[in-house]
Amino acid sequence: MKSNRGRRPRYKAPSGGHGSHFKISMGNTDFIADIVLDTFKTPSAFGIINIKIHSKEYYCYIVKKFITKLLSITSIAVDHNITTAYPVNMKIANYKAKIKHITEWKNSIEAWITVQISEVGLTFFALDYYKNLYRTGKYCNIAISAFAYLLRPATNNVIAARGGKRYSTNVMCALLPYSILNKNAFPDEYWFRGQIIDIIEDDKIKLFKPKNKLFKIKVAIVSGNPLEIWVYALKDAIDGEFNIGDYISGIIWIQGFLNEINSTGVDAYITDAEKFSVFLNEMYTNRNK
Repeated sequence: MKSNRGRRPRYKAPSGGHGSHFKISMGNTDFIADIVLDTFKTPSAFGIINIKIHSKEYYCYIVKKFITKLLSITSIAVDHNITTAYPVNMKIANYKAKIKHITEWKNSIEAWITVQISEVGLTFFALDYYKNLYRTGKYCNIAISAFAYLLRPATNNVIAARGGKRYSTNVMCALLPYSILNKNAFPDEYWFRGQIIDIIEDDKIKLFKPKNKLFKIKVAIVSGNPLEIWVYALKDAIDGEFNIGDYISGIIWIQGFLNEINSTGVDAYITDAEKFSVFLNEMYTNRNK
């Protein structure tokens, strides 16, 4: 695959990790190393692509493991080394957007993508950055979803304005970078206040007893239309009992991908079972040396 990585500016981010993301998606990080290894042993789907990093070509092995009907894990190995793994909320919302900024991680296969959705700017972790399809200035269709660090009832306040006017925050929706409140927050972490549009339950994860919930939340109004995000939440992240129509606030991690023809899914990969089998044998041989 011909690489275009050198044709656009890249902004190197500090080395990232997904430990906290596994904690808010699966609740217990003690078994994460075993779970990631299991994604390679018994993948639900897999693919192989060629990538170019610092002018050198590598095979990139991508595996997907379905944990429940709405939660999966993507694991990636480059040159027989497991490079990254992260949870995926498969309940998505689609929007038309323009790519404004690309912040590439040090491993060159992960990145934060900043887009403009009408008048709203949004940064998300790119679930498909390894495919090398993002270009600054490109108009595209994106799919976004999120995981919750915390969900709680929204507080209602009255704000005094000039001229003696007073405004209630009762029905206010807002989506703000969490870094405004916490200087250590990452660009894809947000504080929000919004209204619950829908609630669904996911299947039980075998390792954990409670069922997880997904909340469809209206967090902003974009050109007269609601900006909605499906937020995946563990029981431990939910502070209170919520119903459709309630206003809640919280902290979320936003992820996304390009939702265009030939740009998503394992169907877009080279699926070579024999090559994948050789890769597994070599990877486990190297790990056992």
